[in-house]
Amino acid sequence: MLKAWTTMNWYQTAYDHALWVDFQAYGRILATDRDRLELMNRISTNKLINLPQGVGVATLFLTATARILDYVVVLNQGEQVLIITQPNRHEAFLNFLRRNIFWNDRLQLQDITTSTRHIALIGKQAQQLLSSWWPEPLPTKRYDFSQHQDLTLVYSDTIAEAPSYWIIAPENSMTEVFKWLEQNDVPAAEFSAYDALRIEAGLPLAGHELTEDYIPLEIGLWDTISFNKGCYTGQEIIARMDSRGKLAKMMVRISTDTTHLTTGQALLNAEGRIVGEITSVAQLPTTPEKFVGLAVVKATEALASTQLYTQQGESLNVVGLAGVYESDYL
Repeated sequence: MLKAWTTMNWYQTAYDHALWVDFQAYGRILATDRDRLELMNRISTNKLINLPQGVGVATLFLTATARILDYVVVLNQGEQVLIITQPNRHEAFLNFLRRNIFWNDRLQLQDITTSTRHIALIGKQAQQLLSSWWPEPLPTKRYDFSQHQDLTLVYSDTIAEAPSYWIIAPENSMTEVFKWLEQNDVPAAEFSAYDALRIEAGLPLAGHELTEDYIPLEIGLWDTISFNKGCYTGQEIIARMDSRGKLAKMMVRISTDTTHLTTGQALLNAEGRIVGEITSVAQLPTTPEKFVGLAVVKATEALASTQLYTQQGESLNVVGLAGVYESDYL
């Protein structure tokens, strides 16, 4: 039996040791045949053609006005490509891809979400634990991966100030993984408990920041966009924003020790003008009075230590930018 997660210690466990989170809600789609990369390359923001085997990248699918439809991670496994969607987005994304297949495209798509498992290994000791168990070299760059038998290990993000990883495998191959986690006293955390760590790391999520409310450059998704590839839906607006050298909005991390924050709250500056909105929020179990969040605010209010206010007049602080921005915009 796996060691149970408890509300009061999961956060500290990530900083002291490691924990795992069930990412089953993230979709997994296999793409095979000649155009397994070509189709996504021509309709998404990142360059996927000639993606080396063993390398993964994130790419975005946008509306004509450059608003975010989907964020997916593409892993080139050689003869097949594994696509990781955002939580509960696999059916919608699969239908979207199928609608964009031309008559002369050679592409097969298979939804393997229910026949596979996907967990995240997070925490200070995650890398050390893996180095003594995983028989292949550990991936060292975001979304790069290595494979052993039918297990896939992906370097996903930096969370809790340490590398975090995804382990993806067929359902019947996870027994040994769970046994290894139990032997190393790695507890399981509910997905909802992952939010504070995600927010502290400045990572966007579908339904919060990854929505049609925002343009990718505004929420620090520069690393998902190639500025020297061919056209894709929304490309003209992205290029125009980049050429201006100025952003109207930016995504920031926020925190407060006194204010109860909620998603969707408007944020005001010292003059009382609305300058942004909270997109994600979590209460820290170890410090119940402390809330952390993500917000999209006017660029003029995005500096660290800026004080903002709710409409009830309660204050909170901007901790710093979230996401990846070009240095010219900082």
